[in-house]
Amino acid sequence: MKESIHNYWHDKIIKYHCFILVIILSLFFLDIRLTAFLAVIFAWFIPEILYPLLIIMPAIKNVVIFSQGFTMMKLLGLLYLVLLIYRKHSQEIIEMVNSWHFKLIFLYVLLIMLNIINFRLFSWEKVSMLFPLNLASIFKDNMFNIVKILFSLFLFIDFASMKIDDLKKLLNNMSTVISIIVLPIFIYTITLGFQSQISWHVIRATLNNTKPGEYSYLLSILIPFLIYCIIYNQNIILKIISLTSLCEIIYLISITISRGGALALIFSVIMSILLLQYNHKRILIFFIMIAALMFLLESTGIINIDYWIVRNKIMSTDISKLTTHRYDFWITGLKYSFSSIRNFIFGGGSSPLLERYINMTDGVRGNVMHNIYIGNLVKYGFLGLMMFCLIMGRIIYKFINYRAFLIKNHYEVFLVPFLSLSVSLFAGLFVSWEFREILWILTGMSAGILYALGIFKKFNGEITFSNKERIN
Repeated sequence: MKESIHNYWHDKIIKYHCFILVIILSLFFLDIRLTAFLAVIFAWFIPEILYPLLIIMPAIKNVVIFSQGFTMMKLLGLLYLVLLIYRKHSQEIIEMVNSWHFKLIFLYVLLIMLNIINFRLFSWEKVSMLFPLNLASIFKDNMFNIVKILFSLFLFIDFASMKIDDLKKLLNNMSTVISIIVLPIFIYTITLGFQSQISWHVIRATLNNTKPGEYSYLLSILIPFLIYCIIYNQNIILKIISLTSLCEIIYLISITISRGGALALIFSVIMSILLLQYNHKRILIFFIMIAALMFLLESTGIINIDYWIVRNKIMSTDISKLTTHRYDFWITGLKYSFSSIRNFIFGGGSSPLLERYINMTDGVRGNVMHNIYIGNLVKYGFLGLMMFCLIMGRIIYKFINYRAFLIKNHYEVFLVPFLSLSVSLFAGLFVSWEFREILWILTGMSAGILYALGIFKKFNGEITFSNKERIN
């Protein structure tokens, strides 16, 4: 028994070291050939290393670039697809094609492709007056976006075809690895990767080549994995590591001075604690710890932020100033959508340049909508917005229905990808990232988990497990 436990932890430690080595090489040494070589080797022999990398990499992808247009994120995606096709049987893939999720994704992709034609027919002449247009470039950009959505289908197939116990073990390992890997990312961000940007007349810190707001949102998405480990991990050392990682993420979000990031942080913490374990005392303790940490960092001078500027923005009665002109973008987008029946139902077409054109012609800065829902409405109309909300809403509805079953059977870890997906959808109120990799990665994982749970309940019923089945 002791020998088997020793071998289990020895195997885990080796996998964790492989994962950390890839991240450290990517960030600190930027040795492109060695990093790529090790990523391929480790992924082939330890395929589960790819899953936490897919969650972590979007936050640091702008740093780990091999060549123009080829990032570590794309390499991981290619590796994952090769391994998935190698491991899965065609019969498993055919079975998933008949699922509702697969059909909805297919319809959404078809809608995006048809809206390329819509843009060419009805929006091309207007937008070309302000921006140089190239049909091949627009088609290429849309194909990249479609590939991200289709990639989520492969994740869906992968997770849906796993046995429930294997899925639980995978998600437990993902939570642990993500908790551990936050430390090197934190060290890199405050040292070699530190970059300051001036906005609102104040210096905001972020990671190299990454916008402060987006970086804070991407970090907030990791929080459910950390909180799960803090609550349910039985290993005290890993609990301390997870708590430390949570404090590091709070610090990194605070130095970005992103109000949306702060809201995403609060949303992530509250939703994680409420859904993973409804306990008001835990919520109170967490917020006391966060407040104490921020007070300690500010009083010791580690954080030096002009909070009066942030406070003036928050207390402003001008809603445009309060939302950094996002409110203006939203109103302009809604006005465009409701200006005609065609715009409302079908949208103006598949191009972010359309959003910039709409804002510029209405006297607002030429920017995108900074809202995935209004962005969907403007580009794909009510049909596109309805399809997107149907995909995400169906996942949310089913997870809420499954929550009691998961808590009862000690499968709380299955809620974690859903919680991270919820944070990304919440962040979508402030940013246009309907085609961000992380959004569709979490969508595929969450939908696959739901499919696997449906099969499990259908054939096994509500089988309960002892507390010993929790993460060790």
